[in-house]
Amino acid sequence: MQLIGVTKEEVYRESMLWSWRENDLHVDFYPKDQERATQAKRKAGKSFGKGKQKGSKQVSNSLANSLPNSLAKDKEKKRKEKESNTFPRASAPAPAKPEEKNEKEKDLTKKIEDIYLAFPKQQKKPQGLQAIARAITKKKLDPDWLYAKVKEYSISIVWQDMRFIPNCQTWFEAEQYNDDPETWKEPENLKGGDKKPKQLQGVQPSLLEEYPESEDF
Repeated sequence: MQLIGVTKEEVYRESMLWSWRENDLHVDFYPKDQERATQAKRKAGKSFGKGKQKGSKQVSNSLANSLPNSLAKDKEKKRKEKESNTFPRASAPAPAKPEEKNEKEKDLTKKIEDIYLAFPKQQKKPQGLQAIARAITKKKLDPDWLYAKVKEYSISIVWQDMRFIPNCQTWFEAEQYNDDPETWKEPENLKGGDKKPKQLQGVQPSLLEEYPESEDF
């Protein structure tokens, strides 16, 4: 019978390199110092492997225990930072209902019309209404404030000839509502005398024909 590629006789046959002593195999010329060094390394390797495995397990347990605490601290820190950087905000207004929106638009349209009618020179109405609307919507001016300014201007310039008063569109586009009201009033040197502005004194009548009353400024 042959299982390992050699016969029993070949196994028990002695050689110059080994011999059998009863059931023990003795190998001749084997470096015993090297054998002892190899055994010592194997023993040290086993000890180191056990220690390393034990140390790794301890580190893993330590990380597993500290990780939840670290995450909780980070979460609490972020929450406090968020609270410190958050300012109270007013709640957003509820969207206006269609009926309320229509009422507001009608009210604004009426105020724009009132401002235009209060202006002393009413020409080019569509352009004048648009100029007033732009002042209110784009420049965020209060309609009531504008109406008061127009009324003040209309009263202050009653002394002027209508030919030299700008129309509503020109006045609003030039933002003359911001002018000093004193500049609208009649100069002292014209009171009780000729009502033409000082700069028109002495102008030939023929030149005034270039500024008919319907002329736009």
